[in-house]
Amino acid sequence: MWVTAIEALLAQEDFWALMVNSQCESGPFDGGCLVFAEGLKEARGRGQLVGLYNNRKMAFDHVGLRLDGIIYDGAGSHGSDPDWVRSFAMLENQDANELTVIDYSEQENCITRDPECSKNIALMIKNLI
Repeated sequence: MWVTAIEALLAQEDFWALMVNSQCESGPFDGGCLVFAEGLKEARGRGQLVGLYNNRKMAFDHVGLRLDGIIYDGAGSHGSDPDWVRSFAMLENQDANELTVIDYSEQENCITRDPECSKNIALMIKNLI
């Protein structure tokens, strides 16, 4: 049900308009990953923000939400850390060996936040569940 709701959300034009007009000015996989992940977390009321840290660049490349052992992001759901790393590396044409999954909750100003947009994403996804 949760994956289906995320897929339905990603298919809505209103969702894309919301993302493009947010602080990140992009979708959930090209700059708006944290906004999207925080919206998912707010919709479920729990979960852990996790990031893909690029060891070569010494910066975060992506953020998702870990919920009940599954990681969710704009590309769907991933059953394990290695699955998420492989999926992201393939989609972004990166070396998976450079990426490490770590907790993102305490990070400051690494990736654009937009609490209002995240709140609206949460409302949209709640309407789909």
